[in-house]
Amino acid sequence: MEGKKTFILRAAEIADSIQTFSHPWNSKSEISGVYLGRTVGLKRTGVNFARIAPGKESFVYHSHYREEEWIYILSGRGIAEIDG
Repeated sequence: MEGKKTFILRAAEIADSIQTFSHPWNSKSEISGVYLGRTVGLKRTGVNFARIAPGKESFVYHSHYREEEWIYILSGRGIAEIDG
């Protein structure tokens, strides 16, 4: 079935797709990850896998007007600032 879209990502595919980037307004920002939702073709839902190194941060403090954001910490510890 040539050209058929698959919605399964294997761990090796995710590992090969990981990129490291930082938020331009946060000098402590360093995120290594991949956009999982985009990879499988999602259009209205963002699903991302990210690793934050010890002592680093993700983004600047921000809010969303028309979307929700959720975070799962799978290992280690993290601090989330919510409503100040």
